[in-house]
Amino acid sequence: MASVYSVSQVTAYIKNMFTQDFALNRISIRGEVSNCKYHTSGHIYFTLKDGGAQIAAVMFAGQRKGLSFTLAEGQQVTATGSVDVYERDGRYQLYVRKIERDGTGDLYARFERLKAELLEMIPSQAGNKTRLIFHAPSRGLIGYHSEFLTDTRGTGVMNRIFYAYEPYKGEIESHRNGVLISSENGTAVAYSLWKLQDRGPMFIEHNSPVYIGMIIGEHTKSNDLDVNPTKSKQLTNIRAAGKDEAIDLVPPRKLSLEQALSYIQQDELLEVTPKSLRLRKKILDPLARKRAKMGATA
Repeated sequence: MASVYSVSQVTAYIKNMFTQDFALNRISIRGEVSNCKYHTSGHIYFTLKDGGAQIAAVMFAGQRKGLSFTLAEGQQVTATGSVDVYERDGRYQLYVRKIERDGTGDLYARFERLKAELLEMIPSQAGNKTRLIFHAPSRGLIGYHSEFLTDTRGTGVMNRIFYAYEPYKGEIESHRNGVLISSENGTAVAYSLWKLQDRGPMFIEHNSPVYIGMIIGEHTKSNDLDVNPTKSKQLTNIRAAGKDEAIDLVPPRKLSLEQALSYIQQDELLEVTPKSLRLRKKILDPLARKRAKMGATA
């Protein structure tokens, strides 16, 4: 005769199987938040779902300290934790240790830096999209569309319309790196651009005219750097044993008018001509620029 077990014994056995499964002890699950409830104890109970299934989840009060946003219906998130059996109800659920926002989370962080205010969040009927309505300063949205596509992994659609004139909301935070500035007048040489590629992406190409104070690229670090893009390779009549290195230039980064306007900072200008767009420092002379910077920080 087959053995007979109690409900508690079977549930405990299944729970032990879950506990011993290494994959379920540290797992990340992506889905849409629904049935989100904040308990008086501080715990958050919610459901993660996609188009085909759902899983119950709980984040205990002690784990909420690392939560940097308010969990709400319709958010796309990645929850990290362990899957285990809740013995009283005889069901499995996700015990969450960390939650990160997907797509819309990047938008929240980005629009906070753009001094925007979230007005409404509407989950779509399909269940895999969320409509966000913000009020944001127009100056913060100039040139933002390409970054918006990056923030939403290419899945977002942005529409905007004038709302009203409102009081100035303060300086918009910038996370841009420093720039590469030409220290000479002349024409950019392929050899120099090739040597400067390790410093950061270029905005100009071979044979482009340059002048002192013109911005020719973006530095990989936070500080500005004066460089010479007109320097040619020194030739010699002595035959070398090895071969010359082949010059392989990375295509320059071309900025549109809107992107260039959003790129420049307070000490920079944008030159617009019928044929080209050029970025430059307000103060062209490097020594005068350094003195002005020292005077501003004094």
